[in-house]
Amino acid sequence: MHSPTSLPLSRHVRHAGDRARSEPRTHPQDEPDEPGDDSLTGAEIGLLTEVGFLASAAGDVERAGTIFTALMALRPRRAFPYIGLALAWLNAGKPGEAVAVFECAPPVDAAELPDLAIYHALALQLASRLGESRRVLAGIDPAGASPVVRRLAHGMGGDATGAA
Repeated sequence: MHSPTSLPLSRHVRHAGDRARSEPRTHPQDEPDEPGDDSLTGAEIGLLTEVGFLASAAGDVERAGTIFTALMALRPRRAFPYIGLALAWLNAGKPGEAVAVFECAPPVDAAELPDLAIYHALALQLASRLGESRRVLAGIDPAGASPVVRRLAHGMGGDATGAA
C-alpha cells in the first residue's frame, strides 16, 4: 500500500522516463556508431532504447534489465541505460535496487553526469535516504542538466538547480 505522499511521486517517476527519453542531449539513434562495433546501428540502439523505456514505465524489470544491460555493454559511457534500468526498479516499487544501479555505474560522459546524478538523487529520496539525496543534488552543476531534469531536481528540493 502506498502512502498518500508517495502516489504523486510514483506517477512522476513513471513519466520521468518519458521525459528522459523525449529530451536527451542526443538521441541514441543520432550518435555515430561506435568504432569497431558493427553489431548494431545508431537507429537500432535508439529502437532498443525506446522499447527499454516502455518496459521501464511498466515496471517490467526483467525485460528492461535484458535490454538495458545489453545497451550498457554497447554504450557503457552513456547515462541512458543506467537511468532506464533504475526507472524500471523505481516503477516496480524497489528504490533500493535503483540506487544500486547508480552506485555500480561506471563513469559516464561528463555531459551526462548531471542527468545521471539527479536520477540517482531521486532514487535515494524514494529509498528514504534523504540526506544522501540532498548531498547528491547539492553537488550537481545545474548548467549541465537538461531542462526537464533540472525541473525534476527543483521539484525534489534541489534549489541549487533552479527552475527551468
